[in-house]
Amino acid sequence: MLSCKEVSHLANDHLDNPPRGWAGLQFKMHLMICGPCRRFRQHLVTSRDTAARLARQLWQEDNDTATRILDKIDGSPDKK
Repeated sequence: MLSCKEVSHLANDHLDNPPRGWAGLQFKMHLMICGPCRRFRQHLVTSRDTAARLARQLWQEDNDTATRILDKIDGSPDKK
């Protein structure tokens, strides 16, 4: 079983690339039994979503630089 410290180090990477197999199962099992780690992961998701939303508001004009930045922030193409 992963420790809270290990989960906190892996949590951000796992948002972009969910682990598979045994590593993914260990991560999910830890989150099932550990409320603080679930909250930490949810805070990461909320922070990332908020940053993407704010970036879209700041860069309403559609140019290549803004689009590339937004893609890197939320990991998906900019949706209009």
